Amino acid sequence: MRTVICIAAGIFGTLVALSAKSIPLAEFDPSVLTSIGWAMPGSSSSTTSEECPLIEGKYSVSGEEYRLLNDGAAGAKIQKTITSPVVFFSHTRETKESTNTELASDSEQTEPDMFSAQLNRMEGKLVVRMLAPRDSTKVVQTTLHSQPRDFLCKDRKLHFVTKTFNGHSDGVTSSFDSKSFVMNLSDGSLFYYETSRTVAKSLFVFSNSRFTQRYIRFLKHK
Repeated sequence: MRTVICIAAGIFGTLVALSAKSIPLAEFDPSVLTSIGWAMPGSSSSTTSEECPLIEGKYSVSGEEYRLLNDGAAGAKIQKTITSPVVFFSHTRETKESTNTELASDSEQTEPDMFSAQLNRMEGKLVVRMLAPRDSTKVVQTTLHSQPRDFLCKDRKLHFVTKTFNGHSDGVTSSFDSKSFVMNLSDGSLFYYETSRTVAKSLFVFSNSRFTQRYIRFLKHK
């Protein structure tokens, strides 16, 4: 954990004195995986320029998350928590297809502690399914498409469409930017990474910012 703190300090140490919008989003550092005891990135399924990762399979719904945060003057800190596959259901889409809910099959009803991910390369479609949190007789499914570009494959990663948001309320202008990707680790885990920046300004004066990196691992379901 000491190594991760040093990494976080190196990334975030100078943020407070600078204009937040002038600082690029943090980039994924694979050495963080080693420092927190996780496996390194797995191999690609293809030698083509797309290089889609091997992410098909069933995984535990209880994901381990290490979150690196910097809240301006508050400085850098690390949070360890448990998260769920909701990260796959909350992405901005170029397509307008919403999350679907349907009756679960018998096999799905017997495995409430897992979710599945399926990437159809021919159709350019990613499907993630899990039992509804409050009704085990139903399954929720989210579908993302490479055309229109909900995601793209590059460098052995499946990159999701970039999220951006700008708003204004009570004299405060706020903005949010993030980018994320998913890939497999060498031990078969499904790995999700997200980097984001939130900035708030009042009367054109920089007032508050938050820079976040999320490292999330979903273990293979046994």
